[in-house]
Amino acid sequence: MSQFTSRNPIRRRQLPPARPPRGTGVTSSVVTSTATVTVTNTTTETTLMSMSIPAGAFTQGRAVNTVTGGTFTHTGSTGALTLRLKVGGSTVLVTDPIVPSTSVNGRGWRIDTSHVAVSTASQQTVAAFTMSDASTGLWHSGTSGHRGAGFGVSTAASTAAIPVVLSAQFSVASTGWSIVKNMAMMQQIR
Repeated sequence: MSQFTSRNPIRRRQLPPARPPRGTGVTSSVVTSTATVTVTNTTTETTLMSMSIPAGAFTQGRAVNTVTGGTFTHTGSTGALTLRLKVGGSTVLVTDPIVPSTSVNGRGWRIDTSHVAVSTASQQTVAAFTMSDASTGLWHSGTSGHRGAGFGVSTAASTAAIPVVLSAQFSVASTGWSIVKNMAMMQQIR
């Protein structure tokens, strides 16, 4: 058995710290809002949440996610609730009228959105709305839970701030109807 020796010793070099590859979705910024907004006793479309994507931050291939949530109360009066999501002034999602079958107090609701810049002046949005079940309080359960999804396109120039607005509108004015926004978060993904 022979042994081989080398005149060149093995050189070890230190590698630079690992960096995530481009386009992997590393979060670059988060904006939150915990100011409570309550809409009740009106048929006027009223803003629940308003946040803006900063000017120049939403260029082609970039993505932004938003999460907004709170509580909903309905104490037996007739009517319906409609939520609208607008991006850059374009309505990209309208929920079907929400008509609870029973009275509820403090039912949780949440809307999750993902926005992708297709170009410097065109965005696509997908949204999912969920409201907890009246009898169990669980998400996506029972027949009285409300949920929905949608897709929309907006055309706002990314050279200016792009507003993202969620509004609520009741079909009748009643003190028995209210929706409260407790929190909102906007996260730029890449």
